[in-house]
Amino acid sequence: MILHTLRYELLALARNKRARVFTLAMSIVTSCFAALVQVVVTRRHSGIYRRRRATPVPAHVLVAAQTLATTILGAAAAAILLVVGKAFFGVGIGAGPLVALALTFVLGALCCCAVAFLVATVVPTPETAQPVVQFVMFPVLFISGIWFTRDDMPQWLRSIGDALPVAHISDALHQAVQASSFTGAIAPGDLAAIAAWGLGAAWLASRRFSWLPSTATA
Repeated sequence: MILHTLRYELLALARNKRARVFTLAMSIVTSCFAALVQVVVTRRHSGIYRRRRATPVPAHVLVAAQTLATTILGAAAAAILLVVGKAFFGVGIGAGPLVALALTFVLGALCCCAVAFLVATVVPTPETAQPVVQFVMFPVLFISGIWFTRDDMPQWLRSIGDALPVAHISDALHQAVQASSFTGAIAPGDLAAIAAWGLGAAWLASRRFSWLPSTATA
């Protein structure tokens, strides 16, 4: 009876489109923001970045490689979730919306990676990375419509959420999941906001980021 009830709950969760958006958006935020901040700060503090910068490899190549690796990891986790949903629960997404979903996911992941590098510039040690990440991440998730709809939120709180990238990632993923065609699955306004955030964060991070441990720069 427990197994039967468990199967029912998992099936209901898999068929819930908002739950699918929650799962995909959380894989982006956790892999490409929370985990990446910790990795960047730890590698900088341990001197790994300093040693790599002593090689002929350009700085932008190191950043691009780590960003792509993180994005691929997040995409692989999301792909596994989609495959499991299709194989075990018969929940799938059409070919056109799936392509739009993939594009939205990659753009959102790249944006979160850029923000992660930016946040890492103000985190001095690995011990302080997770407190800073949690302090930033959970309020943002709360006002961005990841866990539940924002319809009942005060307008001022929704406006703050609209100014941040996670709300646009959530809305763009939600549109892709609900749509029945590629064109209907694309959210141009949300994608433009995500791209603007990513470019802005990348530019600021390139100006502020240090390859040396905080003790070495003091």
